[in-house]
Amino acid sequence: MKGLAALLLVAAGCGGGASPPAGPPQPGEGRVMLENQTGYAVEVAFLDAREQIVRTQVAPGQVAEVSGGVLPGGTEWTFDLVLLLPEEQGYRVRRKARVRIEGEVRLRASLPDPEDPFSLQFGRAEI
Repeated sequence: MKGLAALLLVAAGCGGGASPPAGPPQPGEGRVMLENQTGYAVEVAFLDAREQIVRTQVAPGQVAEVSGGVLPGGTEWTFDLVLLLPEEQGYRVRRKARVRIEGEVRLRASLPDPEDPFSLQFGRAEI
């Protein structure tokens, strides 16, 4: 009988302190940067958590933070990008992107055809 009691105590101790399996890692907070690979200045705007518009101009060939600070991980934001063409052209080229924050995010603005502002592409870049 003592042997059975000892066996039950040993069996009860096995794995008793194990924690449940961890779920998927939570996305980290981060900033949003824009890499401007166009020949024009670009204005980026979005509505922040306080419902205020955050606007940032990024000069040609520059990289700048466009999020106005650190954004919470796992959240989604809509960024509006405007290619700032000379006024005499009489029009603007705009693009929108939904961005999910999973740590630092780098976006890229580019013109595959530098002569055609409507070829503007706006998307995620590799960090």
